Amino acid sequence: MNLPSKLEYLKFQNMSVWIKSVTVLDKLRTLVLYNCDFNTDWLFYLPNLKVLEMESTLKLTEIKYEHLDSLKIMRIKNCSNLKNFSGVGANLQVLELINCSIDSDKAISIFRSIHNQLKVPNQLEVLDLSENKLKKFDALWIEDFINLKQLKLNNNNLEEVNFNYQFLKNLKLLDLSHNLIDLEGNPFSHLGNLETLSLHGNKKLKMKCNIFKGLIGLRHLKLGNLKDETFFSKIKKEFLNCVPKLSILELNSNSIVKIELCFIYNTLNFTNLEKLDLSDNQIDISTKTFSLFEKLIYLNLSSNRISCLCQNVFLGLKKLETLDLSKNKLKIVDQKFPISLKYLSLEDNLLENFQNFQDLILNELNICKNPIRFKKEEVFRFFKRETKIDVVLFNMFNQTSNQFCEATTIFISDKVE
Repeated sequence: MNLPSKLEYLKFQNMSVWIKSVTVLDKLRTLVLYNCDFNTDWLFYLPNLKVLEMESTLKLTEIKYEHLDSLKIMRIKNCSNLKNFSGVGANLQVLELINCSIDSDKAISIFRSIHNQLKVPNQLEVLDLSENKLKKFDALWIEDFINLKQLKLNNNNLEEVNFNYQFLKNLKLLDLSHNLIDLEGNPFSHLGNLETLSLHGNKKLKMKCNIFKGLIGLRHLKLGNLKDETFFSKIKKEFLNCVPKLSILELNSNSIVKIELCFIYNTLNFTNLEKLDLSDNQIDISTKTFSLFEKLIYLNLSSNRISCLCQNVFLGLKKLETLDLSKNKLKIVDQKFPISLKYLSLEDNLLENFQNFQDLILNELNICKNPIRFKKEEVFRFFKRETKIDVVLFNMFNQTSNQFCEATTIFISDKVE
């Protein structure tokens, strides 16, 4: 196989790549090998390669590319036979080893190899070891990665982690989702600059307030799909003292029944909270539930058991722009919404008419998959005459087939056909 010397991007997919001799490909910046069997000799002729991606390459057993000094990004995925990691370029910034059957011992070996080759202080900013077989992770293994900004350890078998080291001061994102972790003490006390923490899906996690101690810069916290039924009632006002800058909070899939029993209500004042996800719970709503979230811009209450809305329950959310009430049991929406609201989803409820939407001002309204017995023209005329809505997503219900027709986007400024 002969390769043009001026190539900048090269991808091989589902093939055997055997190249015996090549000229120096000094223009090549990105090389992608997907489900390929290949020889590595010709990789010595890629002096300016920036990105190397290899996926589903089962015969890949060794990484030995220390000669690729210009390499910035290395992505290796679904290479389960990878056994030896003995070489990377000296200027690597992103290393992703996803689903490569890496256990804790192999991880230590990889970090030792990187330590011997990367420049000091090294430039590695992103380390992704997700979907592997790690049971333990100690940040001491990566003490040389002083510029690390993102660490992804999700979807392993992690039971034990330790991040209590000051050299992680530049870390911005830590993903520990879908593991078997139960945290003790103050595991994040030295991560004061961390902005995003995901503990989603750790079904053995037991809540203790002090596990968030030290996260003074945290803005995004993912606590979805946790199985401790008393988890959210255990956190009280101390939580806010630990995460004063929190602006995005995800609490989806937690079997929360009453928000009033949850820490987000009992802390009394979430001054910076802008996005709140409470989807896929068992919530019904009381009158004062959301009166405390003055800066909230996005609220997701989809897939709950909400059957009615108390009068003016959202009216105090003066900055709310997006409200998702889809997949609930609403039959009627007799409600005043904040004038700031731009997007409202009521998809897949039990609404039979839209008469209570009078005077509604929105950019977009989604009322698909409701048993509304009106034709498209009637829907258009109502929203044109009675509301100030730009776009309505709607689909008619076919009584003969007992199914919904394909969704229609109605632009209210249009003329009826």
